[in-house]
Amino acid sequence: MSAAARLTVIAVAAAVSMALLWLTQIPLGIPGEWVWNRIEYMDGATETLLGIAQFGIIGAIYVLLAWQGQRHVDTCSRRELVAWLSGLVLVGFAWLVAVQEGPRDEYRLSKAPFVLYYPASSGYFHAARYDIASVPQLLRTYEQRMEKGDVLHEGTHPPGLYVLYRWLISLVDGTPALVAVSDATMPKSFQDACDTIDYARQLSADPLKPEDRTVMWLASLLTMLCAAAAVVPLFALVLQTESRAVAWKTVAFWPLIPVLAIFTPKSDVLFVFPAALLIMLWMLAVRHQSVVLGALAGLTGWFGLFLSLVFLPIGLVAFIAGMLTAMPAERESARAGLYRALLRIRSPAVAGLVVVMAATALLYQFAEINLARVWWLNWQNHAGFYDQYSRTVSGWLLVNPVELAFAVGAPIACLAVTSVANALRPDRCELRPVVLAVVFVWGLLWLSGKNSGEAARLWIPLLPLLMWVMANGLRGEATRGDIVEPSARSLRESGFIVALVIQMIVSGGTVLRVSGFHFSGITN
Repeated sequence: MSAAARLTVIAVAAAVSMALLWLTQIPLGIPGEWVWNRIEYMDGATETLLGIAQFGIIGAIYVLLAWQGQRHVDTCSRRELVAWLSGLVLVGFAWLVAVQEGPRDEYRLSKAPFVLYYPASSGYFHAARYDIASVPQLLRTYEQRMEKGDVLHEGTHPPGLYVLYRWLISLVDGTPALVAVSDATMPKSFQDACDTIDYARQLSADPLKPEDRTVMWLASLLTMLCAAAAVVPLFALVLQTESRAVAWKTVAFWPLIPVLAIFTPKSDVLFVFPAALLIMLWMLAVRHQSVVLGALAGLTGWFGLFLSLVFLPIGLVAFIAGMLTAMPAERESARAGLYRALLRIRSPAVAGLVVVMAATALLYQFAEINLARVWWLNWQNHAGFYDQYSRTVSGWLLVNPVELAFAVGAPIACLAVTSVANALRPDRCELRPVVLAVVFVWGLLWLSGKNSGEAARLWIPLLPLLMWVMANGLRGEATRGDIVEPSARSLRESGFIVALVIQMIVSGGTVLRVSGFHFSGITN
């Protein structure tokens, strides 16, 4: 497919997706089971135009940075490359903040205090603030908590998120200056939401403390920072199969993924940085057969599993991709090739496994928590979710891929499909191990029926993998190391910017229109 044809497909797909969101009332899910809400604008387009103007300036700066970066990253020094990536992180962070301030009223950053504070939405801050006396006490009794069989937030997660919020509470309590700093940086929408919660708390003679506002604001900032900073490990990851220019183009799309803004400050967004870091470290460990990098990958994976079981499929994709990448290029039997691949990854794999086992044993020794049993109980509790909340599995098998396309934006979805098609070509075989690993594991998640509903949120930690796959679609018809004529290079650069602008429009339009939270029941 030519560059012009690819851009045409992207533009048409983006226009269709925006028309479906804004001009129809087609349910965003399956009615009676799970549906994402549309944000309505009853008073006309005034607020919508104000929202567009609000993040339009940041968007223009972002596009300018992406355009200049693509012209320099291929030939710049490592120090300059760090500067370009740092700029992308900072402006990407600014975009995430600005685009969330675009929708009306409670759908701006004002959503964050409601999401973090009330147990119906997550409950980690609320439990850390009111129910947990100390981290040692939490860890000692965590298995008993899991044995209660809760199928929602508490029963399906390891203790990491509670520990994170206890640490933030201790940090704020021990650093009073943070309260003043947070007050100065907190947007009005966030403050207004805290005032609303405070008013409700005063009716129960237990007002919201200034320190509590600071903790929730820090948690929101940390979530957005992790989302923006994921471009760094993602760049290093893509660089293993693509040129610097393609890696830059790939990560430039990352902060513009709509669901990163829609679901802030949910922990799913927080997980994208450690997820990208885990995959990057493991693939580098396989490439260099490095024990140290394998150990670091194992440590990152353990910390990820301390937070959520979603790192199981992420780690599985990384392992399979690494093993397939280590397969010898020369022709031989599948058994012999697999054996040689296992020998090549043996050292980093053993190092990573030893770190995971050692960290689990140390936690058991000093904190009296059997983390392996906690993971098993989490798994059982998650399996019980659909016993209480029935889902039509066959219906969600059709809805989930469509929901994913809306979640990431039509341009990224189109480029990912192009990449999968490219991986089947004989001259693009270097990406095939990655595509096979991602399609296999993600396909298992999809076909298992364990993600029936809320896939747009649940699959957020997997999105670094999708971006890695998508990278090949940005390469165009050239292969790595090709000499490109100046006119062709100019056309390719302009095509990238057009696709990026379309993605930005889709991202802003989706954030303005779709809510990731059902506020009617969130304060229960």
